[in-house]
Amino acid sequence: MSRPYEARCRFGCPYVMFLLLGALGAACLSRSPIMAQADGSASPHRAQTDSSWSLSTFRFDNSFEAEPYVGNGYIGLRIPAAGMGYLGDLGKIGWPIGTERIASAIAAGVYAKVADGSFYQEQKQAIALIPTWSTLTFADPSGSYSPTTASETNISAYRQDLDLRTGAVTTSGTWTSPGGNKTRFIYRVATDRARSHIAVVTLELTPMWTGKATVSSILDGSGARRLDLVSAGVDLPTQTIYVTSRTKGTNIPVAESATLESSCKSSPSEQNQEVSGTPAEQVTIDAEPGRTCTFVKYVAVATGRDSSAPESDARTESQQAAHRGLAAFQAENRTAWDTVWKADIVVDGDPSLQQAIRASEYTLYASIATDSPASLGPSGLSSDGYAGMVFWDADTWMFPALLALHPDIARVMVDYRSTTLPAARKNAANNGYAGALYPWTSAMSGDMGDECYGAVTDSKGKVISDPNKSCTQQLHLQSDVALAQWEYYKATGDKLWLAQRGWPVLEAVAQFWAAKAISVSGGYVVTQVQTPDEYATDTDNDAYTNAAASLELRAATEAADILGRTAPPSWSKIADGLIKTMPVDTSRNIYLEHQGYAGQQIKQADVVMLTYPLDFSMPQSVGINDLNYYTPRTDINGPAMTDAIHSIAAAALNAPGCSAYTYMLRSYRPFLREPYLQFSEFAPVKLSATAYDFLTGVGGFMQEFLYGFSGFRPLPDAVRLDPNLPPQLAGLTLSNLAWQGRTFTMHIGLRETSLTLDSGPSLPVITPGGAKTVMPGAALIIPTRRSDLQSTDDLARCHQIAATSSLPGSPAVAAVDGSPATSWVAAEPQATLTVDLATPVVLGKIKVVRGSRDPFPYTVESSSDGVKWKTIAAAAATSTGIEEFTSPPVQAKFVRLVFPGSGAAKPASIAELIVIAATP
Repeated sequence: MSRPYEARCRFGCPYVMFLLLGALGAACLSRSPIMAQADGSASPHRAQTDSSWSLSTFRFDNSFEAEPYVGNGYIGLRIPAAGMGYLGDLGKIGWPIGTERIASAIAAGVYAKVADGSFYQEQKQAIALIPTWSTLTFADPSGSYSPTTASETNISAYRQDLDLRTGAVTTSGTWTSPGGNKTRFIYRVATDRARSHIAVVTLELTPMWTGKATVSSILDGSGARRLDLVSAGVDLPTQTIYVTSRTKGTNIPVAESATLESSCKSSPSEQNQEVSGTPAEQVTIDAEPGRTCTFVKYVAVATGRDSSAPESDARTESQQAAHRGLAAFQAENRTAWDTVWKADIVVDGDPSLQQAIRASEYTLYASIATDSPASLGPSGLSSDGYAGMVFWDADTWMFPALLALHPDIARVMVDYRSTTLPAARKNAANNGYAGALYPWTSAMSGDMGDECYGAVTDSKGKVISDPNKSCTQQLHLQSDVALAQWEYYKATGDKLWLAQRGWPVLEAVAQFWAAKAISVSGGYVVTQVQTPDEYATDTDNDAYTNAAASLELRAATEAADILGRTAPPSWSKIADGLIKTMPVDTSRNIYLEHQGYAGQQIKQADVVMLTYPLDFSMPQSVGINDLNYYTPRTDINGPAMTDAIHSIAAAALNAPGCSAYTYMLRSYRPFLREPYLQFSEFAPVKLSATAYDFLTGVGGFMQEFLYGFSGFRPLPDAVRLDPNLPPQLAGLTLSNLAWQGRTFTMHIGLRETSLTLDSGPSLPVITPGGAKTVMPGAALIIPTRRSDLQSTDDLARCHQIAATSSLPGSPAVAAVDGSPATSWVAAEPQATLTVDLATPVVLGKIKVVRGSRDPFPYTVESSSDGVKWKTIAAAAATSTGIEEFTSPPVQAKFVRLVFPGSGAAKPASIAELIVIAATP
């Protein structure tokens, strides 16, 4: 151990008082509304606050799904229940690596090339995990407080909060040491949105005892994965610790540095650690009962992705951050986040939904910023789920959510594809294709052999094995990549960007399709593809693949015209021919998923994506039929993003009723995990060994509001708006939507929608009522479309409905939303389902459409006041699927179905409860 240095008190009394007041404010937050559970009860996991900006818990829970995370688009960190530090053995990461799940620290775009997974033997790129920089432990003579020693049994008054507005996590409580000493603590961890390399960890320590206390600042090598240590050390005069590593196989330098300051007189020394590459500084203070000492750890992370000298940069930046001080960090970070939050999604009258939206926005923003060095994998910077690889998830699910609100951030994702275009061209050439072939999973350069999981290539880069067939058959990715480029141009109007970055991608992908499509009599076919639903491989003429390729060819042709170039005439001919071979079931008036499709289960949205995001031209009736046909055939255990597409499609198609709202509920309620409302990829309550947090689901959820209920579509010369709001939403405000140098705000009410220009020149708008213009200083009012108000005899449709229990993905509203494709499902066999008809009516007929073949008897009851009930009909446990009852001539305001749950009855499933008034 090195000779200790005497450290001075670095903070004045007013500063300490400022910190204490902030701590008291954090500790005294009032409780907030909880998102409704399936049975309407509140979760004990999450504390309640009045603000949609704060998520909190009183429960000490070291499970992976209960960890919050912080990030600024350059560095991301998961935080265990202790409030800082490393914690491992939290389960397994799923495909494609199958490694240990830990409370990870990540630097964006820092990929290693390894074979450390359990699924494949070949070396592939995977996101590296860097040393855990948040570790700041404390101890008394009998023991230390750390993520492995802290527990619910030795902490009282525990609380953890995530402030969504500033991306800061606060953890507080009173710890009882093995020797019985009690110490109050408050940790705060945040990354700096204003300075991408910087993060800060603070500890406010209040011992209730007398003696020697120690605090240890550590860069913990236990959290490092896929790295080789280069150097590590402690500089006591500056109280700075540092470590430098390099990624295995790719040799990217990663440097971390942390400078510690204390408000109390302390004696620092170097502390030895068992794990190599773990520099640590320990400071000793005299503990006095009730006296608070504040420790601030200024962290800098620099990598070879954006720095030519990461080691020196990190050390310089951590010391500069310490020199600027905590108040400067807090002010800069808050200002930077305020800029992000100027563009927002706000719903009226639904606090739990608002909280879910804010949490989702935050998790996306925490993983990407304008200076991020790479695009996003399905888990962003929250974990190494899916090895941190970039899929179509980035282009199709996350990118549009960012594009509407922050095109400057969205540009990172499209620029990533143009940056990796050279490798995509090489992939195509090596495998006998023209143009470009982007790999299904992509990392630093987009090389098929290094980065596409499952593919084995020979020495010339040709794929010689692909057991999953995703690398060689998920060809719709090519269009997804190119169409995102086109969407960015339409949203920004940036011709210079189009010429330099967008057009080369559009052209290369068009060249790919022009060569891949095979001319046949009657059109062009695309063979041997894996569908977006991912359950079907070796298919021909997949509807989505053909349609997307056709639209890509048209977009490339239009881009060429804008830039004064000449596109090959064959592109338009092939675009037309690809549509002609899309398989159609004329008896059902639907598009078949692919040639030979026979109604089998699908994994996720596929054909319905013709409506959105493709905006494929087809009759409205076909789109509605597609929605109603494929929804029941979609795996209920499939990934989170599917019902977002269903919701947007229902709104765009003006599907009668309010199924857009049902699908919206289905798109997030089954997937959010307490207490920080992070998305799980799949719905089962137990966290699966796959992506978490699942930003693909987050992107889909955000798109429902940005593009679904708004009808917002950026076009090259205007924006198209067609707002459609279900009656269950009182109102929706989209602030600072962006289009070609303008920002505008859209408030969607149940009767009308107002548009106001926030910045930029006048805004050309295309509405169902014609072309209009939003002028500076004047609001434009357009009607709000209401699918629920379409003519119907059904008095129950879209009216208020309640159930004693519901499965999270099968809400009560599904029984009255007008859609045969959605169903309410009770959580238990004994249940009731009650609809409020709003006004008394003489009942005529009642029709009940069952949602499953499971046996469940029930009775039909009516009431004029919701208190006294009269039985008017009964149904046996088994049925043909539809019961129709003629009611006696009674007047009622309420109708309910009562399921006694007796005998072998299963939980009820009701697709539609239809109430028709008596004929006069």
